[in-house]
Amino acid sequence: MDHLIITAPEGCGKTLALLLHALRKFSNEEEGLLVVLAYSKELSQAIHLILSTCLQSPVINLYMQDLGEIPQKAAIVGSPLQVNNLWKKEK
Repeated sequence: MDHLIITAPEGCGKTLALLLHALRKFSNEEEGLLVVLAYSKELSQAIHLILSTCLQSPVINLYMQDLGEIPQKAAIVGSPLQVNNLWKKEK
C-alpha cells in the first residue's frame, strides 16, 4: 500500500494532486468505490466538482444528498463520520 504525507500552505493544490493520483488508479477499474474524506462542506463541494468533471461514474456528496442505492462504480465524498456511518449501515 502506498503512503503519502503532504504538508504545504492552504490553497496550493494538495487536494487536486491527491485527486489526480486517485483518479488515475480508479478510472482503470471496472467497479469499486473511490471514497474521499472532506473536512468541510466547502471542500466537499470543490472535490465533487473535480470528480464530476473527470469521472463518468456517479459522484455522491454525502454533505448534499443521501446515498440511496450504491452503484457498481462510484465516488463518494463525505466527512469521516458520514463515511463511518455509511460503512456501519452497509455491513
